[in-house]
Amino acid sequence: MARGTFVVSALLAAGCAADGPNDRAAGVVDELDGPDVPLTALTEEVFTIGGWEAEDWDAFSRIFDVHFDPFGNLVVLDWEQGRVTVVGTDGGLLRQISRRGQGPGEFRDAGAVAVHHDGRIVVRDWGHRAFLVFDGEGEFIEQFADLSGSDQTTVMPTGPRTTLNAAERSYSTVLHPLPDGRILVKPSGRAKSLDVYDDQGERTTFYRASELTRGDEGAAQGAERLIPARGSQVGEGSLMEVALQATNPGPPVFSPRLWIGVLSDGRAAVADSAGYRVKLLGPGGSVLGTLERPIDPEPVTEEIREAERRRMGTGGLQVVFQGEGGASPAQAEQLRQAMLAQITFADEIPVISGLAVDSDDRIWVQRSEEHGARDPTDVLTADGQYVGTLSPDELSLPNAFGPGGLMAYVERDEMEAPIVRVIRLLALER
Repeated sequence: MARGTFVVSALLAAGCAADGPNDRAAGVVDELDGPDVPLTALTEEVFTIGGWEAEDWDAFSRIFDVHFDPFGNLVVLDWEQGRVTVVGTDGGLLRQISRRGQGPGEFRDAGAVAVHHDGRIVVRDWGHRAFLVFDGEGEFIEQFADLSGSDQTTVMPTGPRTTLNAAERSYSTVLHPLPDGRILVKPSGRAKSLDVYDDQGERTTFYRASELTRGDEGAAQGAERLIPARGSQVGEGSLMEVALQATNPGPPVFSPRLWIGVLSDGRAAVADSAGYRVKLLGPGGSVLGTLERPIDPEPVTEEIREAERRRMGTGGLQVVFQGEGGASPAQAEQLRQAMLAQITFADEIPVISGLAVDSDDRIWVQRSEEHGARDPTDVLTADGQYVGTLSPDELSLPNAFGPGGLMAYVERDEMEAPIVRVIRLLALER
């Protein structure tokens, strides 16, 4: 892999000083092509909500997305309950927003949430094929059409569905509000492009990845796909044929994904290739420069392929039939085995497995595990400097960053009930 650091002159032209507050907050920084430098994270616990003992508003069922608002309040989207919960900085309930239903401002299949800088909350509802906008007090304002496509097509709400993994529907990187009021949208979990919507709901293409792997472009249905339900028009003998025709194996396993974070000045950091490359995009979507580290992707060996097939064969690939006219367990298993046989693999495991931007405009880059080790996380400054690397024992990439060092993690307790743990990052030290 080519070595290199970000082109600082391009950033300066975009109005970002190279010796800004990020460097002072993070301490000593190095060039990106140096060896890993361990970081120690100083943190404090803020609160934990949820869990199997919860009996009130925090008895969550299936958390799909979490974000912080500008005031440090936590916004939690529970897909199964069909509502958004806003939690105060002390861990207490502030308000609950909306419910499942067909009326104005109600959710059919809410799957992602974002919070504007003025406190407005935007919910992406795959069932309505729309974005629903609420004010800071939770009152419904408006909705506008979602024209970006979706993994979660629900045109057949009573039909059975298949999913590669339940976690595939939890996309904390789907919606990103921009400082000018626009909203940046990743069409689906496996999408390789970004759209932007203005305050009139008009959509334009913001960015399209140039390094698409074979099969990515055609995988519009992504991780979850609808299969026609078995009924009077489709007999048992033809269910598997119809189901397999309705499914698409999608992109090869280990294909690069599109990761994104937005900086406070409207620039975006994106990773979309197998190598260690983080592109910085201007407010219009043009590439200003690239941050690189000389870390090569790991080749996918036959041993790795076999291990992944075993993982999928023992629960990593699930087939879920919902609604009336579902299939029997034997048929579901038959379909699962047929889908396993369709799976293909990329040649390399991408170096980057996650990316986010914190409130100090530091870019957190999670790297794929290597040689059995857990995923480490690099911390970079927006002007192309390397702060250091956090081991997963120190701190992992959170589900959401908030103001004042707040970080939220969606986890499960000992009874497998969902919880949200909020901590505050006090400092990063070498």
